[in-house]
Amino acid sequence: MASDASSKAPATAPGAPVRGARGAVGDRRRVLRNPLATDIFADALTQLEHLNGTVRMEFAILKPGEPPSTAPRQLVQVARVMLPEVVAQRLCLALYDYLKREGLDPMTLVSKGTTPQ
Repeated sequence: MASDASSKAPATAPGAPVRGARGAVGDRRRVLRNPLATDIFADALTQLEHLNGTVRMEFAILKPGEPPSTAPRQLVQVARVMLPEVVAQRLCLALYDYLKREGLDPMTLVSKGTTPQ
């Protein structure tokens, strides 16, 4: 007969709660890691829209043009993310704080006169 200790999954097993982890925007629940989650890589945030209590973001990647090589590059949509207003606000604050801690304070762009495009 197996003991209880051997029947428990290790804390690092896929789907197991991450000890001490919580959502990046203050969610106090444990985060379950999904090894099958899709990774999204984006070169640009192409659209922001506030509609019906949600903030909608559209992301794209830059694809090279078709041959001949003089063809212009194109932005190709790769994802849309829709967040409730309060989650979007928390995301904004969490991202700002994170970038600032990493030495990438977004306010340096404002002080240099650079504005989002």
